[in-house]
Amino acid sequence: MFDDEYVEAEEVIVLVDSRGMTPRQANMIDIEAIANAYDYTAEDVLGKSKLKALVAVRRKCVVMLRRRGYSTTEIGRIMHRDHSTICHALSVAKLKGEYNDPIEA
Repeated sequence: MFDDEYVEAEEVIVLVDSRGMTPRQANMIDIEAIANAYDYTAEDVLGKSKLKALVAVRRKCVVMLRRRGYSTTEIGRIMHRDHSTICHALSVAKLKGEYNDPIEA
């Protein structure tokens, strides 16, 4: 039926950083590094646990991503959370003196 027609595939452009990684790969490595510094895994940080110590590590990851310029929606996608949860984490970090938002300053 469509044997005579073909669609030319578009070229896919993948962004990589100086380490040769996509932004997602770089973010996951950095999340894992923060998690390992506190004796957790990236899976723990991205998981559903609400242990106080783990939530603090998760908040550090959120702050790190925000400082890189990601929106709350983008951070939510990376961290498997709703953007409103990210907003709350940033407000708690601000109250605890862990983060100063340059946009609000």
